[in-house]
Amino acid sequence: MEFRQDHAIINAVVSVVIPVVILHKLSTPWGPLRALIFALSFPLCYGLYDFYRKKRLNPISALGFINVLVTGGLALFGIGGLWFSLKEAFFPLLIGVFIWISSMTEKPVVRTFLINPSVMNWDEILNRLQKNNVAAEFARHIRLSTRFLAGSFFLSTILNFSLDRKSVV
Repeated sequence: MEFRQDHAIINAVVSVVIPVVILHKLSTPWGPLRALIFALSFPLCYGLYDFYRKKRLNPISALGFINVLVTGGLALFGIGGLWFSLKEAFFPLLIGVFIWISSMTEKPVVRTFLINPSVMNWDEILNRLQKNNVAAEFARHIRLSTRFLAGSFFLSTILNFSLDRKSVV
């Protein structure tokens, strides 16, 4: 099955946004442990559903699960300060590393997002790229774009850590 962008948005909302909202809004009325378990159920269930469909690990669900687990675990044990700042910096760094590594594979992340047959006629686009002898140049631009995307996550790592430390002081 081809990657579809609408699934990526749903995946991000279910695996990251909803669990974060649950942790922030339900930790006080429900208690941190119940809120954590409920929040973890979203990326876990979506990841299992996606694994059943595609027979491979869903990286967004896995990262969402780990992020919620670490965030909730820090809150559950009352650990903050530097540890929370490191957690805020670690996840964009991890995502940036995975995106950078993908730039060295056959399917860089930007290519995965860009090439969506349900939106564009990619067979025709690829035929014209080959006809005009620019397919290699297009692939090079995709790899470079993927590295720029990874760079934005590396910048986010620095900014997240700096801003979190600034708010703690």
